[in-house]
Amino acid sequence: MVIIINECNKTEIAILKHLYKHGYIGKRHTPFENALKGIPKHLRGEAKDSLENMIKTGLVLTYPTGHGLDVRLNPDRIMEVKRTIGVD
Repeated sequence: MVIIINECNKTEIAILKHLYKHGYIGKRHTPFENALKGIPKHLRGEAKDSLENMIKTGLVLTYPTGHGLDVRLNPDRIMEVKRTIGVD
């Protein structure tokens, strides 16, 4: 299996760091809006687009709940996430 590492911008890296730091991997998930916390308000539109892009590429998975859409990191691509955010 060939894994293609995406070129991530600062907004995507900030979102990935947030999800990784809080352990939103696999079964643990958080609402879509909470994944954008910590991003400055004037960059929220770009951050939303970045998160949707990462969902399309499979780096972030969705989880439907009764209150809306939740997100989590893809456990199969966690090594790629670690390389992207600079965690060993």
